[in-house]
Amino acid sequence: MTLFWNSRSIIQALDGVSQSIDAASAAAPPQSSNLESPQKHDADERIDQLLLVSAAMWELVKEKTALTDEDLVNRVAILDAKDGNADGKMTYTPTKCPKCNRTIFPKHSRCLYCGAPVPLDNLFKTI
Repeated sequence: MTLFWNSRSIIQALDGVSQSIDAASAAAPPQSSNLESPQKHDADERIDQLLLVSAAMWELVKEKTALTDEDLVNRVAILDAKDGNADGKMTYTPTKCPKCNRTIFPKHSRCLYCGAPVPLDNLFKTI
């Protein structure tokens, strides 16, 4: 439970996302709000599941290593600022194909133009 107290800024950021979703739903035209409600519910459930799994993984890591909650909070801050914008989320920028030099978006593992494999600098880009 100490993870949640020490990682308060992470949870607050997720609350901000939820509030943004609520605000967008309220501003949507009436005919589209019926379609967004189940999607928002699914997104809320997914966030809850991810928080639970993340908390369980962190508890396991702490049990098996000498890492502390402070280490986690510091690493989150480092990763958050890595893209040049400390905004509470990871942002992936397009890269260039090593073979044809065309733009490749982060979710692609191969160049859409020439088929060359794209070296991954971060495993989470594929998720």
